[in-house]
Amino acid sequence: MQNILKGQAQFVTVAPQCTQSILTVNWNPALGTVTKPCFGTDPGAVPDNDNYAGTPLTISKSGDNILLNWSAPGGTCITDNYGVYRGTLPFTGYDHAYITCDTGNSTSYTVSQDTGSYYFLVVAQSSGSEGLYGLDSLNNPIPPAVVPCLSQTIGDCN
Repeated sequence: MQNILKGQAQFVTVAPQCTQSILTVNWNPALGTVTKPCFGTDPGAVPDNDNYAGTPLTISKSGDNILLNWSAPGGTCITDNYGVYRGTLPFTGYDHAYITCDTGNSTSYTVSQDTGSYYFLVVAQSSGSEGLYGLDSLNNPIPPAVVPCLSQTIGDCN
């Protein structure tokens, strides 16, 4: 452990998206600072072809079923699974509910045949939390489901 230098202010910067239960800090005596690194606890957001790089969610037909495909979040995001949500159309407000909370870390999911009209959201998951549900047309965050797969953690890993 390094000695705190007398007469100099010392501080710890902790990224708000870090949810680790044990605080680990890095002391840099040359700079006189202490920082708390974040090691990918933020699941990030599935690419949307606008704000988040990568292949956005695509929807195609496979027989009588619907096939959803997407790519993993980019940047420093660490993703270990995905939740898939479905809401009803015509759109009168967000009413999405999960149809699966576990794709087995696959970036595709098949939705069984149904007769309704729906919108779909894919939400990245990591370390027991889920990331951003995406952004609306005004770049505002889409609200989480009333009953989400996991609690939400939004950070800046992208």
